[in-house]
Amino acid sequence: MSKPPPRPIREIGLRIARYAAAALLTLPGIDRAAAGEANAVLGASDAFGLSVGHESIGLYDAGSIRGFSPAVAGNNRIEGLYYDDMSGLSSHVSDQTTLRVGIAAQDYAFPAPTGIVDVSLRTASAQPQASGLAELGPFSGSGGEIDLSGALPGTASAATLTGGASWYRNHFGNGGGSTSWSAGAVPRWQITPHVALTGFVDFAGSLHETTQGVFEADGDLRPAALPENRYPGPDWTRTDSSTGAAGAILTGEARDWTGAIGLFRSQYRSGAGFLNLFSLETPTLATRSVTAFPPGGSRATSGEARLARRWTVFGLTEVLTLMLRGRDEQTAYGPGDERDFGETPVLSVLDTPRPVFSLQQTTREQIRQWTEGASLSVGQPGWAELTAGLLHTDYRHRVESRGLPDAAHRDDLWQPSVSAAVHPLKSLTLYASRVLGLEDAGSAPNYALNAFQVLPANRTTQTDFGLRWALPKEASLVVGAFSVAKPSLALRPDGIYGRAGRETHQGIELSLTAHPVSGLTLVTGAVLARPRVQPDAGETAVGARPVGLPDNTWQVNFDYAVPHWPALSVDGTVSGQSRVAATLDGAVTLPGATRMETGLRYRLKALGHAATLRGQVSNLTDIIRPVAIGSGVYVPGNGRRASVYLTTTW
Repeated sequence: MSKPPPRPIREIGLRIARYAAAALLTLPGIDRAAAGEANAVLGASDAFGLSVGHESIGLYDAGSIRGFSPAVAGNNRIEGLYYDDMSGLSSHVSDQTTLRVGIAAQDYAFPAPTGIVDVSLRTASAQPQASGLAELGPFSGSGGEIDLSGALPGTASAATLTGGASWYRNHFGNGGGSTSWSAGAVPRWQITPHVALTGFVDFAGSLHETTQGVFEADGDLRPAALPENRYPGPDWTRTDSSTGAAGAILTGEARDWTGAIGLFRSQYRSGAGFLNLFSLETPTLATRSVTAFPPGGSRATSGEARLARRWTVFGLTEVLTLMLRGRDEQTAYGPGDERDFGETPVLSVLDTPRPVFSLQQTTREQIRQWTEGASLSVGQPGWAELTAGLLHTDYRHRVESRGLPDAAHRDDLWQPSVSAAVHPLKSLTLYASRVLGLEDAGSAPNYALNAFQVLPANRTTQTDFGLRWALPKEASLVVGAFSVAKPSLALRPDGIYGRAGRETHQGIELSLTAHPVSGLTLVTGAVLARPRVQPDAGETAVGARPVGLPDNTWQVNFDYAVPHWPALSVDGTVSGQSRVAATLDGAVTLPGATRMETGLRYRLKALGHAATLRGQVSNLTDIIRPVAIGSGVYVPGNGRRASVYLTTTW
């Protein structure tokens, strides 16, 4: 069971609860629209994935769509334009993140096999406006944010600016923590009624972030228990890191023509990093070691230019889209320097002085990629649409390592895609698509012998089909089938992280959004899949199941406005997954689990301004199990956690 928070934190929580209770009793409630809140359940059109503000729901996220990661694959977009993301974007510049997969990708000119993560930038309010957020939790953390928005003086609303800053003192479920900050802004200029320029700049940093324990087990060994809400040490395994991103987007339209150009810069920098490793000897005894890595980082320049023309012939609407995108990505890193500290009980805390490490950057990798393409869509609105596209990618990867000959890899690939949608009924849409892609494979994790090595790009294919049915009372049902195939990446028995076979994920995905009674919104979904691996020749240690992926996942989200009290609503999520393989050969599995979370919102007026009091409890039943992040490699899972925050707008 989780340890109770320190007494001062409990006292602070009781005070906040008393103040909140006073507010509930003395301040009149207001409705949802007046509160202007970000509510992912109310904003979701399906159960596949949506992030709004500080909230997100869905079966998928940027780290996993149909069992693969679109973020690792390089399928990030800003306002629909290609973006090589090294940093992520804070909520000060990002308004909403939409996952384009299945039917949500049908109207997308250039889809990607692993799905697309499309970020919309924030838009300033017409009138000057400020908003603030103060938060307590989870795990006794605290922090706050402030954002400003409005038109620039003397521009008659043609030029606007929104932006803000935040600071958080974070506490993690593993007992560690950090201090984090972020700041960003989005200026927009409507140059003419048909031409607009949007920019953004975003910075963030993490100070003194602790390094979680990583538990490595051979054979069928697994940890009996993992440290919970207690940092296993050493205390000096802390890292400072920073990120930065900036970009500009120019859009325009003239009669039947539309165009957009986006240019972006993104970077990540890290101080000396650490691998805090427990090599299990028995389920309760481990050999402790710490590996230090030299400072490193990545930076990327990327962008896309797009031009489209629309016309109508014989009642059919045609849209021709031409596109050019490119990137230049550079990564620097070096080998680790390991120190052993002997055998200790798994649940003990290691407290030892910091050794002197020998750290040096030795390797630089560069990826240069150009992709040009064309897409033609033909259809009759309300009846049927057919889209065919063709991309050509020139991919070059160069590695320079001190003391070794330079290595280079080049891939030249034509990538066709085709999608179709038919509307036999006004309420029914049938869809199908097939996509071929060349996607990034990411880099090797720090527990591999080839830590941080950038892996060769993957050739990936996806086929899917299904339907969307608009039901009475604004309900919607989506049923789809998919098959995605790409190389399987895993930690092999020799300690090298790389290709181990061909991985195919096939399955059915379901989504139902409904409003069964007044005030109740339901967003439910499930993925019934069959992820399997076909080992490469000679890979005898590879089993049939990929590590860490369940066959089945499901989720039920609800939001309920309490009758006769429109200022109050209750929400929650119940989610579950089946068992997963924990080792490459499948000899060890982890059981499935069902998790619950709940929360409430109270919308009020504070000094005449709209405000929302939000409370949430995650992992309500306090299920704590190890999480497999690689073959025989585990990290502790989070226990029950709670947070409360107050947002206000003035």
